[in-house]
Amino acid sequence: MQLRTSTLTSIAVQPVAVTAPLAIPNSSGSETQDGGTVQDLAVSSSSSSSVGHSSIGSTLSPPSDAAAHGGRHSAEQHLNGSSAADGKVGAPVAVKLGIVTNADNAGLACNQALAIKKVALLFLTTRRLAHEKLWRLWMWEAAGLVPQQALHHLQRQLCEAPAGAAAGAWQRVRAACAPQPTVAASTAAGRTEMPHQHLFSIYVHAPPDYKGLQYQPLFQGHVLPQRLRTWWGTSAITDAERLLLAAALSDPSNDRFVLVSDHDIPLYDPLTFYQQLMHEPRSRTRACPIEASAMSIERWRDGMATGRLKKHHWRKSSQFFALGRAHAEAVMRDREVYRSFKERCGSQCVPDEHYIPTLLAVLGLQNETYCNGNGIAYVDWSRGGNHPRSFKPKEISVELLHTMRRHCTNSQAVTEDARRMFMATDELVAIEGDAQQVCRHLQAVGSSSSSSGSNGSNYARPLAGWCPLTARKFPPFTSLRIRQLFLSSCPPGTGKQPSKAALAISFPRDPQLTLFSGQACTVGVQKVLGAEPAAAAGSGKERRRRLLCTLWSSASRLLPAADSGHPPFLDSLDDMCENG
Repeated sequence: MQLRTSTLTSIAVQPVAVTAPLAIPNSSGSETQDGGTVQDLAVSSSSSSSVGHSSIGSTLSPPSDAAAHGGRHSAEQHLNGSSAADGKVGAPVAVKLGIVTNADNAGLACNQALAIKKVALLFLTTRRLAHEKLWRLWMWEAAGLVPQQALHHLQRQLCEAPAGAAAGAWQRVRAACAPQPTVAASTAAGRTEMPHQHLFSIYVHAPPDYKGLQYQPLFQGHVLPQRLRTWWGTSAITDAERLLLAAALSDPSNDRFVLVSDHDIPLYDPLTFYQQLMHEPRSRTRACPIEASAMSIERWRDGMATGRLKKHHWRKSSQFFALGRAHAEAVMRDREVYRSFKERCGSQCVPDEHYIPTLLAVLGLQNETYCNGNGIAYVDWSRGGNHPRSFKPKEISVELLHTMRRHCTNSQAVTEDARRMFMATDELVAIEGDAQQVCRHLQAVGSSSSSSGSNGSNYARPLAGWCPLTARKFPPFTSLRIRQLFLSSCPPGTGKQPSKAALAISFPRDPQLTLFSGQACTVGVQKVLGAEPAAAAGSGKERRRRLLCTLWSSASRLLPAADSGHPPFLDSLDDMCENG
């Protein structure tokens, strides 16, 4: 299957989500946006499913009928006290079931018609998303593409169903996936188009009082209505992670769940990122027993032991995980281990590094995680201390990205495999003929791409489970250089929009580093991001602006931090340098 890019006719990243059922007891806990507390969270979600070669959670018992059919009605019952029979901590406080809006109903219909499984990106932010424009370009790279797994599902529908049912299925797909008018998100700088794509859903937990969302179009319609004040090393971070998981689990099409911070960047293009996760049989958290020093055994508190949780279950892993759906559901079904962490762990325990891997060990699922990995993100701890290294603008280079990929030798091969596993929606709906003719066309496409296996996959050279897929920490003042580094990977001859960043920063193209090669490399998409053509080089105002932006990119540690009480100065400066 040869990848074709679709026309730039549609948009809107989709969050399809009712925030999941939350039981909020009356005991002390993390402060929420509406003044409540979070002590106990649970989710009623659909039964787990698999895509690609996944077998994550195969030993988990299936959820109850009520959980498997849980929707808004059952969620509200849960919120209003139906879970109180567990006899835990006090009666739940009823809270309003919030909605993460979805402006792209047409995109949702296409996803449902093709049964596309998605990767849920869970952004846990302390303020603004430092690389919002990079992530938007990354989403544009995936715009309008359908994964081979969904095409194989459609092929089975059309080839194996009775003629009438097959014809109806094809008509529904053509109607649902037809090109749609663009939708624009309003921002402080005006209105900007958002990419319409089928592979990722977005959920955002930001501080309750954050006022900088007008500079974050990627976040609009994706911010959780219930949010907490979080502090490093406290259980409030685990609470926020569970809120994100709960929201994402309420969309049954989400099949992988990836935690991302505001200073993270992707290490691969979105197509490789998607297929790699969909083909991984394990979750990316380390729940296997390792040497005591690596587990920070001194953080264990004897009072944490329960009927099921014992000291030998203690595990440590990176906070930044990638979970399969069954493991995410297990986290949200848990009460016993979560309550022990919440009530007895304390700030010195650093629960966000221990809770999920310890829970999976308690459940006997440690072998369903990558024992030789440490989550999904590359992190540099070489300098010691409680916090990882933050990279400076002068350190951004092609070599740094290769290092962060840990020199996974097949990274180019896996990218080539992934790009063959997608078809543009406009190409799909343009196939002529009746359902049987479309069936034969899809069979020919699958045959020509040498697909094999029951799921039609030809992802033959996957990355090892220890190869990072994201990297951190990259503060806001690295954003211009990071984005220029990604754009430097565009194929020769693609139309790159002139920008002030490009005038000040350039990188040599490395053919072994394919980050962008499709729509992100087009002038049209870069204009959508607000990169207006650079003004005449002789303009005094333009020279001053370029000088300020160059200083901002290279010496921004000297500038004051953003204040969440008003539109942040750093957001305004970024907006001027990138859009002005």
